[in-house]
Amino acid sequence: MNTQQRRDRFLMILSVRRKVTIRELMRELHVCRNTILRDIEYLTPFACFYTQAGGNGGIFADEGWYYRPPVLTPAMQKALMDILDGRDPDRDVIRCILEAFGTKNR
Repeated sequence: MNTQQRRDRFLMILSVRRKVTIRELMRELHVCRNTILRDIEYLTPFACFYTQAGGNGGIFADEGWYYRPPVLTPAMQKALMDILDGRDPDRDVIRCILEAFGTKNR
């Protein structure tokens, strides 16, 4: 997963869950804390979320904000082609598609 794919996934996770911790993102994106912190710094001007420190802290999506990628990513396209061709798709990518384009929690 490249940097842009990771950041897209970060925003999709946050969009669906509405709150996520740095630890959760580290585990799911397979990166270190510093990488998540750099992503937060990079994404802050472009996305509607805020951070809160402390025991109940985390990264929170602003009310009414949802992330929708402008197009299917290459990984999403491949997973859909795998389904069409009768191959097992990457389940995590299918989950991303549902999170990005589904209507749950909207």
